[in-house]
Amino acid sequence: MCTDGLVESPEQGLDQGLLRLEQTLARHAAPVFTARDEAETIRRLDDLCDRVVSALLPEHAQTNDDAVLLIARTRSINASDVATCDLPEDPRAVGQARAFVRERLDVWGLDELVMTTELLASELVGNVIRHAEGPVRLRLLTAAH
Repeated sequence: MCTDGLVESPEQGLDQGLLRLEQTLARHAAPVFTARDEAETIRRLDDLCDRVVSALLPEHAQTNDDAVLLIARTRSINASDVATCDLPEDPRAVGQARAFVRERLDVWGLDELVMTTELLASELVGNVIRHAEGPVRLRLLTAAH
């Protein structure tokens, strides 16, 4: 959560500021979700807040508004319960996503979920390739452990 003072200024409209916030979080948030323990999670959240504020409110820029940012982790996820795969921005990504799903679910002992999860991943990745731009990343989470 943030106030408009973080993302809006006389030099930058709200939509542009929200886009910058989204891009900054996309670049820097992933390590928070793979922290191994609570102390590391807290440190990574602090670092993420610092990076976001520094990116959106450069040190020498003037602001006429209060800027508040709240980033919270509501549930800790073990690094072994998260799997991430970067995919190409072309139709080959769908097959690679399916292979990644099969491999990861096998590692997690969740073979009974392969068919459904492959189908979901195929649809999601296919839609991203057709209708979006930018890096394509598939992240799987399990709560089975």
